[in-house]
Amino acid sequence: LDRKREKIDMIFSSDITRTRETEKIAAAVLGVRDVIFEKRLEEIHLGPALTGCHDNRYAEMFPTYESRFEKTPEGGESLRDLRKRLWEFLDETEKNHKGKNILIVSHEYPIWMLLAAAEGWSEKRAIEEKIGRGEDFFGLAELEKFEVRVIPRNDAGEVDLHRPFADQIYFPCKKCGEKMERVKEVADVWYDSGAMPFAQGHWPFAQVKSEKLKVKSKLSTFNFQLSTHLAYPADYIAEGMDQTRGWFYTLLAVATAAGYAAPYRNVVSLGLINDKFGQKMSKSKGNIVDPWSVIGKYGVDAVRWYFYTSNPPGEPKNFDELEIAKTYRRMHLIFYNSLVFWKTYAAKAKNEKRPPTSKNILDTWILARLDATIIAATGHLEKYEIREAALSIEELVDDLSRWYIRRSRRRLQKPLGESDFKSASGTLGFVLGETMKLLAPFTPFFAETLYKDFGKLESVHLESWPKAGASARPAGNKKMIEGMKEARRLASVGLAKRAEKGIKVRQPLASLTIRDQKLKAKMSKEIMAILADEVNVKKILFDRKIKEEIVLDTAITKELHEEGLVRDLVRSVQELRQKAGLEPKDKIIVLLEALPEIRNAIQKSEQSFKSDVGAKSVDYKKSEKFDAEEATKIDGKEIWVGIRRI
Repeated sequence: LDRKREKIDMIFSSDITRTRETEKIAAAVLGVRDVIFEKRLEEIHLGPALTGCHDNRYAEMFPTYESRFEKTPEGGESLRDLRKRLWEFLDETEKNHKGKNILIVSHEYPIWMLLAAAEGWSEKRAIEEKIGRGEDFFGLAELEKFEVRVIPRNDAGEVDLHRPFADQIYFPCKKCGEKMERVKEVADVWYDSGAMPFAQGHWPFAQVKSEKLKVKSKLSTFNFQLSTHLAYPADYIAEGMDQTRGWFYTLLAVATAAGYAAPYRNVVSLGLINDKFGQKMSKSKGNIVDPWSVIGKYGVDAVRWYFYTSNPPGEPKNFDELEIAKTYRRMHLIFYNSLVFWKTYAAKAKNEKRPPTSKNILDTWILARLDATIIAATGHLEKYEIREAALSIEELVDDLSRWYIRRSRRRLQKPLGESDFKSASGTLGFVLGETMKLLAPFTPFFAETLYKDFGKLESVHLESWPKAGASARPAGNKKMIEGMKEARRLASVGLAKRAEKGIKVRQPLASLTIRDQKLKAKMSKEIMAILADEVNVKKILFDRKIKEEIVLDTAITKELHEEGLVRDLVRSVQELRQKAGLEPKDKIIVLLEALPEIRNAIQKSEQSFKSDVGAKSVDYKKSEKFDAEEATKIDGKEIWVGIRRI
């Protein structure tokens, strides 16, 4: 401190021993006799549980500066309490000692809050200043000059521009020199928001042309004039449910007061977001979520889809990052993998306006499902039912991946003919393209990314919204969809029965018997054939006399046993192909060393075996020349199998 330039008139000091000692030295050096000991300059009071403890204990209980502002130790003070205490001291000192230069001797936290109060910092700014200065806001024996800003404040010393504190603000008029001050009576500030539909066109002052509008409601009919360039009424408005008493109401109130019909046709009210336990998110609780961290992990569109589908829009949402991960896997990853499958195996025919003509029941079914989804999603969106529309698309994606592609995999990987291969390729490509268009309004970035390598236009957002009509049999769609749904459900029950009996899926069984006779009318022969193949049985039977919903014939004949052996070997060879890094188009020679029982089973169905594994021939002996090999067991019997690329 430069004593020659600025004289210290008086000293205020905390009455703690160490500050008394500091004050004594300063008073002697500066020649100050007027010293006042002030209890309000004492260190923050932490209450009996923390007084005398190490600082680490305080840090453990209140780990963030936000929590130290918001929470109060039992019998102690929060930073807000400390700031209020120090503001009372500053305010009183300003009033009683005008024109004086004062030295204040205190502690780190009180000095921090003194500066925050004097400068009018917000809590956020105060925390930033504290962090910016490093470990200690104020060092030992450090001096800092500050002045108290003249700004509108509330009783706690916080900047407050509301009444009555805003009445402290005055401006000189440049024209007349008179004092300008706040107009005492003003309209509720929500009036601004409520007047938005009219204010957007500077109505009524900038009307270019008016026309009479007749708007009917359930209550009455309104006749009024509005400028034709106003977008009135809005098709819909959307905001949080806390705006029911705010924007939603004032929009209606202003329009009604002016004698006009409602300024909106629909309201989408959104619930508030809590943590995963249903608690309000707060920095002090440490339960807030950094949105950029979640977006960085899963992408913004996965977050969007979670909010669309987790629950109805108006209900509170208990945010759980694990649910975002589930949403991402259930929707985005499944659809992406479906596109990858198409790119890998299908004949590429991008973005066709119509799917190929196909007699295959799977193609007809998935096109019918697409039609039904387009109709459902369009209908829901017309009624602003976002969740229902999104869920209908999600169901289509699930059906496409987990049933259509699952059941059509062989048609694309090991096709029996060129015609069926093109039908499956074209159908899958068409459904993928139309689904991208359905997804575009919901997941704009995800849909755009997939479309870039798929569509014909520059952007998926330049495409038209899909229209129903792709299915070749629209009249029978409902029955076919219901039949396939039942088949899928029964397949799940049948596979569970297999697991219960300990019979692996690769082992064919003689039959599956269904009790419900009504299902026979719902499921066509083609659908029953799909069910039989999925459960791996030779035929589907119906018998109302059985006690359970379905019954599997678990008796395994010699022929069925041999067929199961072949399927086990097919799996082993397919794994070796992957191990060798072979592509689907690569042809191989299968090398096999096995007991006669297994060798004979393979020889009986050698042609279909070779087709399944992409083999040109089978050599029934061990060889030293192979690209991959495996010594394993089939049906408990040791075999050696190898493959060599041709």
